[in-house]
Amino acid sequence: MYDRGQEKTRDRTLAMTVLILLAVAATAALSGIFGMAGGMILIALLALLLPIPEAMVIHAVAQGFANGARAGLLWRAIHWRGLGAYGAGVLLTVALVQWVAWFPSKGVLLMLLGATPFAALAIPPRFALRFEHRLHSFCAGLLVTGGQLFAGASGPLLDSFFLRGARSREATVATKGFAQCLGHGAKLGVYGPLLWQHEPSNALSWPLLLALGPVAIAGTAVGTRLLKRWSDAAFNRWSRRLVQGLGLIAMASGALILLSS
Repeated sequence: MYDRGQEKTRDRTLAMTVLILLAVAATAALSGIFGMAGGMILIALLALLLPIPEAMVIHAVAQGFANGARAGLLWRAIHWRGLGAYGAGVLLTVALVQWVAWFPSKGVLLMLLGATPFAALAIPPRFALRFEHRLHSFCAGLLVTGGQLFAGASGPLLDSFFLRGARSREATVATKGFAQCLGHGAKLGVYGPLLWQHEPSNALSWPLLLALGPVAIAGTAVGTRLLKRWSDAAFNRWSRRLVQGLGLIAMASGALILLSS
């Protein structure tokens, strides 16, 4: 018997899948250019479309592939010093979050996401943060992973540890990409089990999860090619403007959701 309701559900699911994959490709390309911003846009879109646990899992998978692809394509430029301490900070943050067992609503997540670029600006200039310094990179692991687990993305916080030094833009993007992979793995470990406690929506499917990797890698490859055409001065100038503008939009969206609830 023909079931029009099931057909509409399949059509909505297909449309949602296509929309998510297009967003993943576009934001991966953007992150390939700036080393950030794409993740902020993607988690904001996913949080508006899906329940928070599903949004976090899809974001972790997509951005994990995107960041991994950036680090892989530019692996010769990775600065390994500091990554061990950063990983220790990631593990400690996961343990603390599991102990606290608090997770944000959509409005709170968007507010925290929007505040991230300005939290990075609040760090006093006299603190010369350097990712290569082990104590600094450990603190980065704590702060950035906390931002990823509660706000979904925290690239601007990580960026504040890369503002000083003689690294090229390729080295900055590659090292940040590797570091972000660690945080996305933590996010997948924290939010993945929550899906077992709630009935997943039709948007979260194995075809979508399997397609996220190739789509994210393709978008990253495009963005990385464009990165090579930029100068370091233009890269630094536009990356800061972009994330601050996105932060204001995210905070405004979060405030509207909280006020309307």
